[in-house]
Amino acid sequence: MTVPVVNLSFAACGFLGIYQLGACGAILRHGDKLVSSLRACAGASAGALVAAVMVTAPDKLQSVKEFTFRFAKDVRSQRFGAVTPGYNFMLTLREGIEEFLPGDAHIKAGNRLHISITHSKSGKNTIVSSFASREDLIKVAGHKPEQIILLYLGFNTKCCRKCLRSMAIVFPLIHCIVGSVLCFSQSSDRAMHI
Repeated sequence: MTVPVVNLSFAACGFLGIYQLGACGAILRHGDKLVSSLRACAGASAGALVAAVMVTAPDKLQSVKEFTFRFAKDVRSQRFGAVTPGYNFMLTLREGIEEFLPGDAHIKAGNRLHISITHSKSGKNTIVSSFASREDLIKVAGHKPEQIILLYLGFNTKCCRKCLRSMAIVFPLIHCIVGSVLCFSQSSDRAMHI
């Protein structure tokens, strides 16, 4: 049986991205035909980080899982979680990303990794699939988690509107999607759920 070209899309999901990493592990262990047919991965927020691992460093999946567990435990140990004064959520995340992305990640990711980003002021969404450097890839892949922090701050009208606008595209679609990795049940007529 020939498996057609496959693309995977990873939804935004915060720390539930650990489930997506588990799905990736199962695909890598048991899905030889699927992996050999994998052309591209897309993601938003935490899903972008999972997609980046699948495309650039699938051999580091176990290390990424361990980092995610340590990171979640670290955040939970803070008095006010990610918004504890003096705690630098983004620095810890960046250090983790730098640990597992290879030096040539931006080359491996070119036109194979599609990341959904949203301009925080205008709410305009864009899919980025070309990265000039590893640093560019790190900045794009790690840019959205700060919006998760907004959820901790409460929902005043202005905050709620910005947050909803910025999270409007949490499940990026790329051409010919045949598989999606979701932490939540969601209907989509263009994707089958793994």
